[in-house]
Amino acid sequence: MSSVKAPYNYTTIDESAFSWFDVHFPPSSFHGRLHVGRRSGGVNGVLRLYTGDREAVRAFIEEMHVSKKVDYYITANTVNGVSRTLDGLFSLDNIVIDIDCHDEGISDWTPYLSSFIWRFKRDRVVPLPNSIVKTGRGLQFWWHINPVYVKCKPYFEEVRDFLILRISEFLTEYEELSQFKVDATSSHNMVGYYRLPCTFNTVSNTKVEFELLREEPYILQDMTKWVKLEKSQRPKKEPVQPKPEGTGNFSGKYLDTDIRLLRDYHTLGFFRMRQLIQLRILRNNDVGGETRNNFCFIAYNAMLPRLGHERAFEKLMDFNKGFKQPMSEKELEGVICSAKEKGGYRYSNEKLIEFLDITLEEQEAIGLWKPSEPFTPMTRISKNASRDAAVRTAREHRNAKILELANKGKKAKEIAKELGLDQRTVSAELKRQGFDRKKLISDMLDAGKEIAEICEETGLCAKTVKKIEEGKKLQKSFYI
Repeated sequence: MSSVKAPYNYTTIDESAFSWFDVHFPPSSFHGRLHVGRRSGGVNGVLRLYTGDREAVRAFIEEMHVSKKVDYYITANTVNGVSRTLDGLFSLDNIVIDIDCHDEGISDWTPYLSSFIWRFKRDRVVPLPNSIVKTGRGLQFWWHINPVYVKCKPYFEEVRDFLILRISEFLTEYEELSQFKVDATSSHNMVGYYRLPCTFNTVSNTKVEFELLREEPYILQDMTKWVKLEKSQRPKKEPVQPKPEGTGNFSGKYLDTDIRLLRDYHTLGFFRMRQLIQLRILRNNDVGGETRNNFCFIAYNAMLPRLGHERAFEKLMDFNKGFKQPMSEKELEGVICSAKEKGGYRYSNEKLIEFLDITLEEQEAIGLWKPSEPFTPMTRISKNASRDAAVRTAREHRNAKILELANKGKKAKEIAKELGLDQRTVSAELKRQGFDRKKLISDMLDAGKEIAEICEETGLCAKTVKKIEEGKKLQKSFYI
């Protein structure tokens, strides 16, 4: 440390600043230039104070005199000339996420700093930063990486953007941190200036302090692998499909007998049968004897005009099997005998609602309205609307079965054989639903299952399971 006397109103910089500098800018074979800047007297923008390689800048900071009336800054990465431009970017040394605070009345930052560190270590939001700089009006998280050339910029940006995303998410999740917000513009500027620790913030009239949390640098390649692993485990957002008004989601809830009942039944009576099946599902397939009889009576009348007695009765038996207490064949014949003799009856929506005591919530779920009430009519999407709806219902049931079997550890080839499908169809559907076998294995590992046990349950080889286990260890190594 130099013994040169500081000018009036100036002081020498604290020696502690060198410990921070040495963590984020250690000696290396990269000889790009760092910039030190200053701003004072209401000047708009930061003026370049000094430019040089790592050794020269450290020597300058040792001799530098700082004033409480001047703001001082340093770049996080190096450039290959005297101009601080993105085109002149030379090496990537640090990732910096700038956090603004909306509460200007904070005098004690200790609780907030402790909260951030707690979230990083316990909740594992992001890898622990090498340091946190308290700028006086916010915070800056610094991650030092082993320097890489500018050609690695795409990987650098991928890691930085994911860090911004994760931090933004947990800032909105925890109420005690709600006054903080990521400054995305500053965080994205790879040649931007950031507050130099142990100097002063003239706006808040406070000293710029820091906390060192980790001395070891990160390796960009490992951080990129961490990001890809984290992204693979995040819930995938399915495209939002417009949902017709008054329809519930019954995907995966139909019985196999229900699918056989609706298959190859291509008249508008299909829609009445689907409403009855959905209503039975809403009531957990468990209704009283009289209501069950009414269900079957109406179902038979919906199918009779198109299918005739024999075929309608055959499908009615499938419908009857869906109840927890189905009727016998003889009892079914007794229920429908009058409709069989008369050639069937037609029921309006209003009569059906009264007959089965259908609530407003159930009406909305199955798409059933009284003629006197406003409703959105069903759009006929083709000349064979009931055929299209039957195909959709069968497909939804098939897709639910595929996912169910995949969650049990079965491979696409086994699922295809069991359901009589093409393996490519199964693979495509699992991909569409965002099924992630890695997450399934990861959950089994977290549950304490041995590799041999996992291999036996899933049919995967030990090499695959070990690879996933190694990925989990890599992910965990960042949260120290």
